[in-house]
Amino acid sequence: MSIWRTRRRHEENRRFNEQADAALLAIGVLRNRDDGLEMSYQDDTLRSQLSEGKKLLSKLRRGLTSPEEVDDYTYALSQQLCDNWRQVSNEAVTRLEEDIESLEQAEENLDAVQGIQRAETTLTDIEELAGKVSKSEAERLRSKLVG
Repeated sequence: MSIWRTRRRHEENRRFNEQADAALLAIGVLRNRDDGLEMSYQDDTLRSQLSEGKKLLSKLRRGLTSPEEVDDYTYALSQQLCDNWRQVSNEAVTRLEEDIESLEQAEENLDAVQGIQRAETTLTDIEELAGKVSKSEAERLRSKLVG
């Protein structure tokens, strides 16, 4: 793999990681609000972060339903999710759709709705998988630059 492709892939990993992290932060704030812990966080920011999470999950769902429409990395990550969850593509698509719906409801109501915990688990899985790939890509990039 060329240095350019390695770097591009590393950047894509980081973007996936950042989107998942932003959505996870918003979910954490909503859960704290439900527990009575008020945080100074603007509602528009929460909606934006939940929307980022929905976009990420939608992109991965497209990787399973229409692989020809997404880049190779998105397709590979969506397949890794299936492997990680030990689910076939159809089951993973259903899970992602339910998680997208939960994030949508949370975005509308600004409340930790039913199903948000599994969406949180899904985003954590994505963050971990993207992080692992990102670390290995960074190591590969470093070795190419040094070697």
